[in-house]
Amino acid sequence: MGFKREQVIIELDAFNGDKNQAIAALFAKSIVVPDNLK
Repeated sequence: MGFKREQVIIELDAFNGDKNQAIAALFAKSIVVPDNLK
């Protein structure tokens, strides 16, 4: 699994360079809930 460079830069900027928060946000945004669980 990988993230686009632009996505990573946006998240790092949003969290003032905090790598842990940026990667957590990227993982959270990548989670897809199946329709049958909504």
